Amino acid sequence: MKNLFIVFALSVCSSSVYACFCFGEISFCNYIQSDDFINNNGIVCIAEKTGNTIGENFPLAYEMKIIELLHGEIQAGTGNYLNTDSTIWILTLVTSCNKIIYEEPVGEPYVIAPLYSDPFSSSTHGYQLFQCKNDIFPYESTMIGPIINDYGFNPDDIREIDTIAMNQLSSILNSCVDCTPHRELTGLHNYPAAYQNSSTIHSTATVNANTIYKANDRITLSTDFKTDPAIYFGVRVDGCE
Repeated sequence: MKNLFIVFALSVCSSSVYACFCFGEISFCNYIQSDDFINNNGIVCIAEKTGNTIGENFPLAYEMKIIELLHGEIQAGTGNYLNTDSTIWILTLVTSCNKIIYEEPVGEPYVIAPLYSDPFSSSTHGYQLFQCKNDIFPYESTMIGPIINDYGFNPDDIREIDTIAMNQLSSILNSCVDCTPHRELTGLHNYPAAYQNSSTIHSTATVNANTIYKANDRITLSTDFKTDPAIYFGVRVDGCE
C-alpha cells in the first residue's frame, strides 16, 4: 500500500518535505482502464531498479530494467531520459510519491504501470508513478492489494483486499484490458477478475473469488450462475470502448 509515507528532499540551501496521504487507492485494473492511462501511453511491465539515477541528493529519475513488457509500447523519452526496449526512466519530480522507488533495494521485481506524460507542461516527458493508484506492487508468488477492486475508507467502500497468485497475473491483465462485443463466461472463476465488454456478458459461471462484470448493454446471469455470498461480486453498467 502507498497510503502514508513521507519523503525528504534535501538540497544545499534548504530541505523540503513532501507528505503523501490517500483516503483510498485506485485498483490496478481500474487504473489501467482509465482515460488518463490510455491517453498517456501507459504501459504494464515487470521491472526492477538498476541502481542508476539522474540527479544529485534527491534523484530526479530512477532507471528500471524491463524483465517483461506485458501491455503497451515503450515511448522513446526525451532529453536525458531516453528509454529503450530493455530500460526505462521513472521520473520522480513531485508527482511521484512512492517509497518502493525511493527505499527498496536494487534487483527486486515489481509490477509497474507507469504512464508517459508531461506533468508541468514543459519539455520533460517521461514515465511516472502516482500516489493513490496501485500502479506498482511487488512481483511475488502471492500478490495482495487493490488489484481488481478500489480500496477506500468510506463505509460503502469495498474493504476486502484482492489476493492473486503469480501465475494468475497474465489472465487478470487480459481481463482488465481486453474488450469484446460479447462474452460467454462459464466454468469456475477461482481468482479475482474484472470482465468488461462493449456490449453484453452472459454468464453461467461459478464465482469463488472477487469478480466484477462490466458491460455497456446487458449482463445476463443464467440459472447455472452461482457465487458464495461471502465473495464480493459486482455488476456494473460500465463497459469499454
